[in-house]
Amino acid sequence: MDNTIKINLGGILFQIEEAAYLLLRDYLQAIDTRFRHVAGGAETIEDIESRIAEIFQSKNGAAGVISKENVVEMISIIGRPEEFDQPEIESESARYGTQRKKMYGNAFYSNRRNNRQSAGSDLSGTSKVGNAFNEVFMALGKVLNIFFRVILIIIGISLVLTGFLAMLSFVMVFLFKYPGSFSTNIDGVNLSYIPDFLNFIVPPSIVPWITVLTTIVVVLPLLALIYWGVKMIFWFKAKDGIFSLIALVIWVMSIAALSIILFNEGVGYAETAKATSSKILKELPDTLYIKSGKSISDLKYDHEISIPDDEYEIFIAEESKEIFVRTYLGFESSEDNNAVLEVRKRSTGRSRSDALLKAEALQYNFSFIGDTLYLDEYFTYPSGTKWAFDNVGATLVIPEGTVISIDNNVESMIRQHHRNYYDMDSENLKPKNRFWQLTEEGLRYCEPK
Repeated sequence: MDNTIKINLGGILFQIEEAAYLLLRDYLQAIDTRFRHVAGGAETIEDIESRIAEIFQSKNGAAGVISKENVVEMISIIGRPEEFDQPEIESESARYGTQRKKMYGNAFYSNRRNNRQSAGSDLSGTSKVGNAFNEVFMALGKVLNIFFRVILIIIGISLVLTGFLAMLSFVMVFLFKYPGSFSTNIDGVNLSYIPDFLNFIVPPSIVPWITVLTTIVVVLPLLALIYWGVKMIFWFKAKDGIFSLIALVIWVMSIAALSIILFNEGVGYAETAKATSSKILKELPDTLYIKSGKSISDLKYDHEISIPDDEYEIFIAEESKEIFVRTYLGFESSEDNNAVLEVRKRSTGRSRSDALLKAEALQYNFSFIGDTLYLDEYFTYPSGTKWAFDNVGATLVIPEGTVISIDNNVESMIRQHHRNYYDMDSENLKPKNRFWQLTEEGLRYCEPK
């Protein structure tokens, strides 16, 4: 027995011999060629295929195997495509042949109508059930296709909106530094000032490269997101393989170049060092007044970068190309009766010695006059020095029981966790002339002497 092949014809599965299959395939291709470009041709082809399926079923084709003889018999019943609707010739034999072909056409469509009306009187009950199931599954497939299409459209719209808004925000904030509704804040860090701050971190010649490479690394994926979203919405195919490959290569190369630049610059912050200096406050008065020397409120700056968790604030003056960093103040009890002001400076560098030199170069001023200690609220950098995660803090070491008075500006130098410990946020404190006394538990509010 020859090899058999399973085919679907008119929604019905048949098993057909290989030789019969080849003959049937050529016949169907000829029919498709004949009616492909004719008005209503698709419906005609579908009707012919259904009629073929009915003929095969009448020969028990659905249960058995369709042979080559069955295909030849079917062709003799339906006729060959080249015989359909041939123009009439005046000769008597030609008119007879044409009349026969027209009679075939009438009989064919008449049979189709009769078969549809009688719901396939020549089909078995099994084939009717099979057709019913086939129609149900076709309807279910159409519903699922519509459902998934709607899901893809929703996902596509989400991708387009997400990519567009993210790219617009990045361009407006990072490149144009727009401070309006597009300004983005993460934990108090205003991203619109990062391009300006780069000039104080890396050499100015590198800033344009970092800006361009960062733009490529961020914008290209967002453009791809928008493009994929549009394809999902409109469901179109495009020969975009070469362009996608070029974009991917550019993106990967930009990431590599940006990583090399940032790594090379990041080596400059590899080591950390601290420089500490102490100043003994002689003749400590019964009440020590602490006031601000140089105040931040007197600064003329353009931007502020703050990190709330670390209570770290940087102030940028674009015109003078200067940066100022807020200092912090703490208190400790002295083991003797001496009062000492300790100033700790911290910086980073390529080596510990490099970091130590940077820390020692940080400029911070204070003075002690009479019963008043004046502390600057910020420290500055020598000309030409870059920011390197620098930090300056002052710790006042005084004997327990010392009464101190702190003005509002200096009070802002005390970090929040210290303020809670020192009970400086008490609701019972007076707005002016506030006094504290250093105890074993820390600073506590007291009445002035």
